[in-house]
Formats: sequence, structure tokens, C-alpha cells
Amino acid sequence: MEEQMYNNSELRKIQQKKLEILIDIANFCDENKIKYWLDSGTLLGAVRHGGFIPWDDDIDIIIMQEDAKFLKENYKSENFEIVNTNEEGINFYKVISKKEQVQVGDSIAELDIDIFFVTYYPDSLAVKFWNSFFHLKKNRIDRFSFSLFFTNILINLKRKLEKTKLFNYKNIEKKISYILDGAKKKNKDMPNIAYTPDCGFYLIIWRKDEIFPLKKMKFEGIEFNIPNNYDTYLKKMYYSYMDLPPKEKRIPDHYQDKELKLIRK
Repeated sequence: MEEQMYNNSELRKIQQKKLEILIDIANFCDENKIKYWLDSGTLLGAVRHGGFIPWDDDIDIIIMQEDAKFLKENYKSENFEIVNTNEEGINFYKVISKKEQVQVGDSIAELDIDIFFVTYYPDSLAVKFWNSFFHLKKNRIDRFSFSLFFTNILINLKRKLEKTKLFNYKNIEKKISYILDGAKKKNKDMPNIAYTPDCGFYLIIWRKDEIFPLKKMKFEGIEFNIPNNYDTYLKKMYYSYMDLPPKEKRIPDHYQDKELKLIRK
């Protein structure tokens, strides 16, 4: 498989520092029986590259929403801390370094990894419908989540409804919350798992048996948890996930072409 290495030795240093955060969080989760697993590009990197995607500048993991409060209240470290992000309705955790940051061009960014939340969903068309419109609020329907045909229907419907007084996003959000509250009461009896609505992700719903029981896979030579059926999991996110992107797209998502440098706080 041909790979285009992102030519930046400082990026590799940043990856290794983020790996240290991941190791610490994973150890805490294992010690406290918190189910976590590698997600998104981090999972893809483990499967396709055996570690970081060479040009990736982030680490993503998932925990169940029911474990989020315990994790934040009980995780203690001399080197790292968990902060809650609530930006534009997007809610997830960042685990940041207390001692180092990243200079990105003229700006300063935290050295961190992301922790997203998933929750249980019933086998309900209503869940898919309401959650779809929630993400349409931010134009976050993409080709990986729906067929192109269905995507176009949703986008056109959104445009028409927004011109009427009958369509209210607040009511839609309340409807999603109502459905999720009902799911929480039965929680583990629900057959599906998906990102919580306020995580800001596209609608991707997995069967529980596609995730559990978790299995181990090496990432940068260290074993971490991954979904049981990682093939189906990744296909729902990326389709042909083993195919490399065009060379011009093999660049960091967050740092882009900026000059990078690790600095002390």
C-alpha cells in the first residue's frame, strides 16, 4: 500500500505526546471498568496503518455517556486534565496536557485528545428521522451517513420547511431528548448505539453486537480497545476505508500547513 508521509518531524513528536495521553486515559478506564474504544481516524489508523495515519494530528476515543460523569470527576493526573467543551452545542471531553502546548503558526493550541460519547438507541425510525434533522441544523448530513438520494431529499425538505413557521429546531431537539430519555430508562435493553446528539457528529447507528464485546488491537505497538466488528464499524464511517485519499488530501485536519512546534506551558 502506497503511503504519503506528511513531511513534518514535529507532527510525529506531537503524535507521540498525544499517545502518552491516550495511554494514561486507557489505563484509568481499564482500572475502573469503563468501556472505551478507538474511534474515527484513530481506529482507521490502527487497522490500516498499525498506528497513526501518517498525516493525522488527533486522537479520538469513545465512552458510553453513562460513564462520562464518573470519568471527569475521578480522573486525576499530574500531567493531564479533562475539560468539557460546549462549543455551539457540541459537547464532548478533551484531555489536555498540563505541561505542553502546540504552537501552530502564530497561534497556540492545546495538546489534547478527544473523548466522544455514545448512548443507546431503540430500533425506531423516529430516532433516525429526528436525529437526521438535528444534524441538518448545522448542515452535517454527509455522503458517509446516507445515500446521496436520501441526503438530497433531506436537504431540500429542510430548505422548504425553514420557510414556514411550522419548523422549529428547538422542538426537534426536545423531541430527540425525549426519545433519548426514554431510551436511557431501558438503556442496555436498547439494540443500537450512536453518538449523543450534542456531540455534533453525523447520524451513524451501530448495532450493539458490532461494538461489543470489545477486542484488542495494537496502535503504535500498544494494545487498545476497538469495536468487535471494526470492519462494519469503519465501513459505516468511511465506506472503502482501506483506500488512501488523494495525495493532496494527506494533510493534518487541524494544523493544516502551519509550522508546528511543541512548547512548554
